Amino acid sequence: MLDSVRGAGFLSIGRIWHGLRSMTFAIIMLLAILCIVIAGSFLPQDSGIRLVYESWWFYSLNGLLMLSILSCVSRRFRGVVRFSFHAPVVHRPEFYRSGDTACALSTQVPVERASSAAVSALRSCGYRVEVMHVDGGAYVLADRFRVMRMGTLVSHLSIVLLVVSIIWGAFAGWLDKSVQLEAGGAAVPIGHGTGLLLRSDSFNFGLYPDGTPRNFQDHLTVIENNGGGREHHQVIDVNEPWYYGGVFGYDIHQADYGVAARLIAVDTTQASSGVLPYCALQLAIQQCTSPTADITALPSLLLQPLGDGSYQPVGSDVSAFYLPAQDLAVTLDFHDAVPEDNLPATAVVTVAKPPQTQGQSMQVLREALDDPITTRVFDGRPEMITSQPIDIGHVRIALLIWREAFVNIGHNPAVPFIFASCGLVLLGLVSVLYFPFSRLWLYISSMEGGAGSVLLLRGSAEKSKQGFKRRFAQISRKVQQAVVGSVWQ
Repeated sequence: MLDSVRGAGFLSIGRIWHGLRSMTFAIIMLLAILCIVIAGSFLPQDSGIRLVYESWWFYSLNGLLMLSILSCVSRRFRGVVRFSFHAPVVHRPEFYRSGDTACALSTQVPVERASSAAVSALRSCGYRVEVMHVDGGAYVLADRFRVMRMGTLVSHLSIVLLVVSIIWGAFAGWLDKSVQLEAGGAAVPIGHGTGLLLRSDSFNFGLYPDGTPRNFQDHLTVIENNGGGREHHQVIDVNEPWYYGGVFGYDIHQADYGVAARLIAVDTTQASSGVLPYCALQLAIQQCTSPTADITALPSLLLQPLGDGSYQPVGSDVSAFYLPAQDLAVTLDFHDAVPEDNLPATAVVTVAKPPQTQGQSMQVLREALDDPITTRVFDGRPEMITSQPIDIGHVRIALLIWREAFVNIGHNPAVPFIFASCGLVLLGLVSVLYFPFSRLWLYISSMEGGAGSVLLLRGSAEKSKQGFKRRFAQISRKVQQAVVGSVWQ
């Protein structure tokens, strides 16, 4: 009883294992993964990536598919190679008379001359020919596109390579989104052990006549911090990323843009007091000035584009500059130029007194509407600045405007292998579909009495059986004509 139960269990496990190794199971797994990928593409990007592409069960399905394909290939590999490259040439005479594509021919030509003429005819039809002479008879094996029969194995192994490359890229690659670069500002380290710095030298902005954004070009520089400071330059825009270092390098492409503002407030009663200290309040974060001579180190407010040429501070909370010693708040809106109306870039600057007690509203002291933005040179570098300073008592206020670029920086070492595996999959499919493998066997023996010879020809093809029948008839006629014509040679 126990032996029968064990036998039944072993049989069921064997059936399951046989099913897992079948091509049907691999196709079902491939379709299931494809459906999951399509469903994940309809989800929001972040949710879809976390729920589908970074989940353990998605990797498990791909791993199971890979093991199933490897098992299928391992079962068929030896047989396919042996049948393609080590097929037997000699068969029994009855082998040549069986099948739908077989014919016989009697001729007065001797075996040796008949075999030579038949081989020449087969070669003229594009077949590779192998001949063996045994016991006075000639055995001929001719095949066409035999190497292409390996296309199925190439496609299956390429799918495995594709899955392995995707999994490897998910663990070995990285992507930094929305890295902030200030046009003309300091270089930003890329990190991840690259020893590289990225800098935006300038940000050229193009507008439609109504002032809406048209295009922009970001002039970038990569600095090799570990390579003696050597620099590499490239111009990118939305449709033209920078593949620094080639296919095994880094993908740098434009993600977004905006502007950043810095406050310049001075005390007019002091001849050389310098810039008054202030704080920048944005996204519930407070950044305050520290003693510095570098204007780019001053805290800034980030303004995002609205699509109509205007920019507003990022965040729904209070976004403003605050002068603690003077108890003044400064807010800003910005608008790009409108070429068709000959209007320059402008800013709306508001200076207010913050509420002193709860329930008290902010008191607006001064507001500059449509203050033109001009360009002035600071420390040998042109900067955009509000053209009309605002005076509040003995405090004079102006605002600097800087272009901001946001780029995505990524590195995936598996990308070349992903493209290579996709190419191999296509190569395998093309070789199987458009270069059909076919094979011919020819047996030539002497007639009784030695007055001539008998030719037995048989063919086989894996694709387009009816088409091969027509081609076989043409080949047999060509072989017959060649053999009969050899009488007169």
